[in-house]
Amino acid sequence: MMKKKWMPLLALVAALGLVFAGCKKPDDPVVPDPAEVENNEGDSDTPAVVYSLDVTTDVLTLDDDGDNYFEVTTNGTFTVEVDDESVCTATADGNKVTVTGVKSGDTFITVSSVEDEGLSKEVNVTVNATKMVLTLDYSNLSAREEVKTVKVTYGWAGKDAGDEHYAPEVTAVIGSDYKATVTLERKYADTNGWIGFNNTKIKLLAEDDAELEAVWDALWCEFTETGTTFTASDKVSTTGLLTLNFTGFEIPGGSVSITYGHDGSGVNFKTESAVVAVDGKSATVTLSNDYAKEGKWFNNTEFVVKDAEENEITPSFTPWFDFATEMTLELVVDKKTYTQIGDSVSITTNGSLQLLKSADDFKDLTIAALKIEIETTIKASGTWMKCYADSTGNTWDNEINLDWKDGIATGKAITESGVIESIIQNGLYIADAAGGEVIVTVSYVAE
Repeated sequence: MMKKKWMPLLALVAALGLVFAGCKKPDDPVVPDPAEVENNEGDSDTPAVVYSLDVTTDVLTLDDDGDNYFEVTTNGTFTVEVDDESVCTATADGNKVTVTGVKSGDTFITVSSVEDEGLSKEVNVTVNATKMVLTLDYSNLSAREEVKTVKVTYGWAGKDAGDEHYAPEVTAVIGSDYKATVTLERKYADTNGWIGFNNTKIKLLAEDDAELEAVWDALWCEFTETGTTFTASDKVSTTGLLTLNFTGFEIPGGSVSITYGHDGSGVNFKTESAVVAVDGKSATVTLSNDYAKEGKWFNNTEFVVKDAEENEITPSFTPWFDFATEMTLELVVDKKTYTQIGDSVSITTNGSLQLLKSADDFKDLTIAALKIEIETTIKASGTWMKCYADSTGNTWDNEINLDWKDGIATGKAITESGVIESIIQNGLYIADAAGGEVIVTVSYVAE
């Protein structure tokens, strides 16, 4: 009897189950456990992955012109972030993180797990300034006993250009042997490690802060571990004979005037007239070292050349040279026939690389020589242009320096076949050392 009573009850339960099952909508989603799907691919019996992250060191030191590294150990993937990239940069390759110094200072690098947002490590980075000792020897100076203070400013780009590579004035330590020493920092040099001769100033000051006159044998240097020495001597006014040789033109009965000096202000600038030889192929002029940079360099030379009918001739020339008792310069007029490539381009120069002519501009041209002409209102000392056949700006053989005014009026001719081939293949890029407005024209001579 008992078995017969249970049978209807079991049937009722089964029927109710069918009713409830039939009420479920066919498109209702089944929501799985996210942890089971992400970590275990739907297998709830597999334990969740526990991610780990560590670094081989939490303190790293390096120089501002060098690099160092640390390694990351993790069973996942990671990201690297530098807090202050003006101090250093970091690049990950596999589990190795290379840190490259930019300038002296302190910052930190954060290494974070991609899979576990709460997992990270910090590496404290100290970048030390690479330094060298500059010795200033003024023992040969007749006024050496009067020297009470020695001050130095230095750098690669000038202070007026607003470039950060210009050191504030530093005071040297004076020794008992008429020598002073000062520590220079690498961060104020250019990318190749040079301190520029145009932007170094040494002041020898007397008791009343009056500046004593001296001529230094050098005002530029390369950073070395052993340091270097500048030697001072008395300034002596002297003259040298400059010979100008004309190439590509002759001016019998013509005239040449030369304006020369260290800069365009005050007593450091002078104009002289040159005497043209009877055959019209050369001229001579006497120059004084009183107008040179520290008795050595003429930085801003300009020429006005006219023929016998007063027609002005515009030659190319080297605008800066070393003072000596005998000097020579070549003034060149290019007689080749050039054809302009495209329109002239107006560029706002800021030291960065910019595309001047693309490879398509050289398509189907047979080129024997290129000429780059630059028109600008920038003073000669601020028009150091460089042209490249490469967008990265590497110092290749195809780099063309348009030093100061060496291309402003008549242009810089490029005749090396390898350079021209590179330009045709990659395009022509241009950069300069000081910002300003320039108009650039590119022309070519057919083969």
